[in-house]
Formats: sequence, structure tokens, C-alpha cells
Amino acid sequence: RLLFAAFPSYSASPIQYPESWSRIVAVGDASGVQSPLSFGGFGALLRNLPRTVDGVVEALQYDILDGKSLRGLQPYLPNLASTWMMQRSMSAPSLEDADDAPNNMIPKVFGSPLLSDGSPGPEIISELLANTFEGMLSLDDGKGDRLLPFLQDVVRPGGLLGALSKVVVNKPELVPRIIRHVGPAPIVDWIQHVIFMLLYAAGDTILSTNTGKNLFNKSTGGSDKLSFRARRFAEALKYGSGGDFFEPPST
Repeated sequence: RLLFAAFPSYSASPIQYPESWSRIVAVGDASGVQSPLSFGGFGALLRNLPRTVDGVVEALQYDILDGKSLRGLQPYLPNLASTWMMQRSMSAPSLEDADDAPNNMIPKVFGSPLLSDGSPGPEIISELLANTFEGMLSLDDGKGDRLLPFLQDVVRPGGLLGALSKVVVNKPELVPRIIRHVGPAPIVDWIQHVIFMLLYAAGDTILSTNTGKNLFNKSTGGSDKLSFRARRFAEALKYGSGGDFFEPPST
């Protein structure tokens, strides 16, 4: 892709096809199920392959091919939705207000919208990333257990909130700069996604217990379509809170 230093980012991820589109399932890059920035590519395909295969096999087996049911294979994932805020905070402001002259573009992009004193501030992205990674590493004494899922685009509540709390404590001057750059509306939207991520994590934890499994099995004993949608929702709880993360064994 010829990007010319501009990475397109799609906030409405995963991509949801219209309910009228039956017999169509998006996978890999086309699904946008891994990253609003890159869509995840091969990594998205591998991470979501188990649930995608199970869902497609079940859909074909029970002839559940309507668009509304198949949307369950592309569910709302609050942890993925919350990463859009990270992409937004590291993006350059719109060039709509920039002068036509190329020489005036850089000060417009990296000037007053980012720093309160109006000085050039492209380093805000490096500061944000560095402090976020340092915060995650400090959560487990540098072992990297909280950082590894984040690097694999598997956002989990503990790592995300823990890292952000470290940034707020250690670099409080970054907070107003980020708020000014991003704006209040995206931050409110992000908070909603984080709340849902916590709820999804709680739901996945409950379903992982024997009692939760028994209740779930009893509640999905109806029609094939109802069972299909319930299982897709259970998968959304797991993947939407990072519960699917698998740490490879140390060698």
C-alpha cells in the first residue's frame, strides 16, 4: 500500500455487514476484527480462526445463513473499540485548516493543536507510547506479562487501565495535551467502551465457571438459531475482553 506516511484507520471495527447480506462472512483484513489501524491481517486471521471456523461450520450444519445471525461472527468487541482512542490520540490533526503552502503544513499539524504553548510537538506520540509501555512493564516488575497481550493487539482491562493510571501519575502533564488534541466526545465514547469491556470480562469470568457453564447450557437448549446466537455472544464476551489471550510457553 502506498500510504505516504498516512495510515488509514477505521473506527467502526469490526466491520458489520447489513443484515440483508445473507451467506457472507468477512475474515482476515476484510473483517477489521483485530485492529482499527491495520485491520490485523494474518494475525487477525490466526487469532480469530477458531471461533470463525466453529461459527461457519455450525452455520452450515444448521442452515443458519441469514445476515442477522452471521453478524454474530463479527460482534461488537469493546476492547477493540477502545483501541480506536489510542489511534486517535496518536494521529495528526486534520489538514483542512492548514494553509495551501507545503512549508506551512508541519507547524499547523504539529503545532498549537498538540501543545498549549504552540510549539512544535510531534514528540507527543513518542511520549505517549513510551510512558504507556513503561507503565505496563512496571505493573509486573518488568516481566512483560501485561505488555505482551497489548503488543499482540489483545487489549485486556487490567493492562489497559493499569498502564493509563501509571501515565496519569507519572506524566500528568500529558493528560491535558491529549484531551485537547482528541476532544471530549471521543473520550466519553472511549469510557463507554471501557465500561463494556469490564462487563464483558465479568461475563466471561462467570461463564468460565462450572455454574456459569451449566446455566448457559440450560439457557441455550431451544432452537438451533437461538443456540447459535448465544454461542456467538459467549465468544464475543471472551474476545471482547481479551480472555482469549494465550501466552506461549517459555523455552
